[in-house]
Amino acid sequence: MAAGSDAPQPPEIQSADAIEGSNAWRVLVLLSPGDEMGLVGELGSEFARSQKGELILACLVPAGDSDREAHGRETLEKAFTRAADDEITVHHAILIPVKDNQILDPVRRLVANGSIDLILMRSDRKAAELLKKPGCDIGILRGKREQLDQEPAATLIDSILVPTTGGPNTGRAFELLLPLVDQHKITALYVAPEHLGGRERVHGYSILRQTLSASDAAEGVRRKVTMAPSVTRGIVEEAAEDYDLVVVGANENPLDRVMFGDIVAAVVRESRKPVMIFRRHRRVGSGLLGRIDWQLRRLMPHLNKEARDETYSRIRQNSRPGINFYVLIALSAAIASFGLLQNSPAVVIGAMLVAPLMSPIVGLGLSMVLGELHFLQMASRSVGRGVLLALVVSAIVGTIQIGQPLPNEVLARTAPNLLDLGVALFSGLAGAYALCYSQAAGALPGVAIAAALVPPLATVGIAAVTGNYDRSLGALLLFGTNLITIASASALTFFILGFRPTPSEKEERLIQARTVRLAVALLVINAVILGIATYGLFQENKLTADVEGAIERSLPLIAGGEARVEGIPEIGRREGNGEIIELDLVIRAPRDFSAEEGDALQAAIKRDLAARGVEFGDLALDLTVVKVNRYGPPADPETAAEDG
Repeated sequence: MAAGSDAPQPPEIQSADAIEGSNAWRVLVLLSPGDEMGLVGELGSEFARSQKGELILACLVPAGDSDREAHGRETLEKAFTRAADDEITVHHAILIPVKDNQILDPVRRLVANGSIDLILMRSDRKAAELLKKPGCDIGILRGKREQLDQEPAATLIDSILVPTTGGPNTGRAFELLLPLVDQHKITALYVAPEHLGGRERVHGYSILRQTLSASDAAEGVRRKVTMAPSVTRGIVEEAAEDYDLVVVGANENPLDRVMFGDIVAAVVRESRKPVMIFRRHRRVGSGLLGRIDWQLRRLMPHLNKEARDETYSRIRQNSRPGINFYVLIALSAAIASFGLLQNSPAVVIGAMLVAPLMSPIVGLGLSMVLGELHFLQMASRSVGRGVLLALVVSAIVGTIQIGQPLPNEVLARTAPNLLDLGVALFSGLAGAYALCYSQAAGALPGVAIAAALVPPLATVGIAAVTGNYDRSLGALLLFGTNLITIASASALTFFILGFRPTPSEKEERLIQARTVRLAVALLVINAVILGIATYGLFQENKLTADVEGAIERSLPLIAGGEARVEGIPEIGRREGNGEIIELDLVIRAPRDFSAEEGDALQAAIKRDLAARGVEFGDLALDLTVVKVNRYGPPADPETAAEDG
């Protein structure tokens, strides 16, 4: 090529190790020496353009074979020239040496190091090997050589047929094809076997509706259900119509292949049109979770893009702190603090309804699942500032309680357990769901009450300012439980309803993965702490029941049937020679107890506890006897006269 020519220069041929990762969406077109760019190149360029990504060409050559390596370089240069003629931008050209035809390891290394999102290649033995574990989404093209070798400008893929039974591979294929619907005719096909009758046609339309909705392809994709003697024949006959490409999802279910045969292989074998076998990427350990996610997306109510955009705008706006947010937080904290100090549940509930803290916490969940860093930072600042303001206000109100015991409403929020985590979990699920559907918005006040975000914060401030720091930490744990669990549950709801980064938003997907891992880790840590606290509470309740039962059985033996326990016995523990149970007991009886009777009652309670397997070192009894004088009813005057 002459110097100074305006024609595009062939790219520098690079090694696979020289390609660095990128946040851009990347499609890799794999060629063998002598391959034309053809149909594979056209599809690669279409996908790269639709995702605003990069197209990378690579050629597989035998390692150490200089002749084949030179042939591979010629193949890449020729493919680049053809691409340039059709105004297709190639960002990298790579030569991949392969030892003993084992392409899996070198290609997977390139996929990992180069952040490849999709592989496209022609079908051969090497492709069949790579299809098993590609490391990313992969499309294998099969067809007559003259069909695959056409220059991109001559191929002109216009109409695409996608047969589906609702599996995740075709679902993922629809996600990739969705940006192409404006320039291409895409048809989703369900083949209903004739022997199943006409009702199968209705079922087919339901399958197509669910699959397209879960893939956000409900708009713009044509749906068609056809009856045929077999699924394979139905697909082949439909493909014979005016279609340029058939896209089929790889069959991952061995049981289906045993029961129904390998439909994909049969379609590839019998179709006269080019066929692309598509398989989504399955990360290690994600097989079951991926199938569950796909089924939830198909079966759960799924928001369309317009509804998701509206929900996103509303939640993001409500997550932004403003003067109204701070005023309501301050008022809510003040109301909650006074309600706690008055032991008034009604006032505390009113404070929950006033508090706007639920909105930015739900915003945390939405920003996590979308991977939007700016939104996440904004929602985090809103939550942090709201929490700080609520603590300051509650501490100021709490100064009136200095030197006095904490009310029961305060104490009730200082010992969280796993039940509180369950309440927060379902509150988050309900809150996010209600915010997504206007017809469910009436549930939001109930969600605000169930979430109980401000009362624990008010308890933290009151307990801290009165010097009850251990109680303050307990209330802070309760708020942390609510915050983490509600945000995580909200994220789960949004994810199921269709909120997630697009395939081209690689940076957002990375942020999503990191924040989700962090949320799961915090949830696990929190659950462990609450599990320990719950176990301790269970042990305390069991000890209380055992001691009360021992008192009930032992007291009549010592004092007869007229003695009664006054109020609730106070039971404590302290370390000594083994664990010592401290029992503060008040008894109402018609006479005083002697010291010997007190010792006998203590010994009887100890024997009863030991007989029932309660482990303890000793029992300390603080006994108070309240003497009660009983008087009979007034005498009946007539009866008294007769007796006289």
